[in-house]
Amino acid sequence: MTRHTVREVMTESVISAYRGARFADIVRLMIRRRISAMPVIDEDRHVIGVVSETDLLAKEAGKDPVPAGAALAAAKARAETAEELMTAPAVTVQPDTPIAEAARLLDEHRITRLPVIDSGGRLLGIASRSDLLRVFVRTDQQIHDDVLDALQPVLTDDVTVRVRKGVVTLKGTVTHPGLIPTAAHLAESADGVTQVINELTSAVRA
Repeated sequence: MTRHTVREVMTESVISAYRGARFADIVRLMIRRRISAMPVIDEDRHVIGVVSETDLLAKEAGKDPVPAGAALAAAKARAETAEELMTAPAVTVQPDTPIAEAARLLDEHRITRLPVIDSGGRLLGIASRSDLLRVFVRTDQQIHDDVLDALQPVLTDDVTVRVRKGVVTLKGTVTHPGLIPTAAHLAESADGVTQVINELTSAVRA
């Protein structure tokens, strides 16, 4: 089964900021390019952090009196450069990272963009939520073929696979009841599958 990776959907033209970029310049750039976050890089294009709208707003919010001990808020209020504003370390992926893993990282860290780096940590591209969602814009035939490929370990002549708008329906009989949940799990692993309806039965009783 083909496992789709970040390399296939990432944007190689990346808007980034050097560590010394000034607050006002970052704001203007993000507004002009209509982006919500950008990687911060050093002179060798190593990703050292990410500056986001949240970081920029934290600086503005920090102008108000901050509670005692709120060291991070105070630091953000004083920040003037990308390196001082950014959130670090950056959550990053490499080009061969499966799309499902990249999507999990976005959800887990509640972020919208992932810098894509090489093995040395240098910036190669960016993967956004919209980039990762492209995998779900696949034809039913493409999904059908991938599901059949994934089901090879449990497939019998009696098992049929139907795909409609990303929803996979499994029907037929497998050789052992333990293979029923396995088949559903394998089908779910195919990129572009939004739901699996498992109507499989077993040739033998549990």
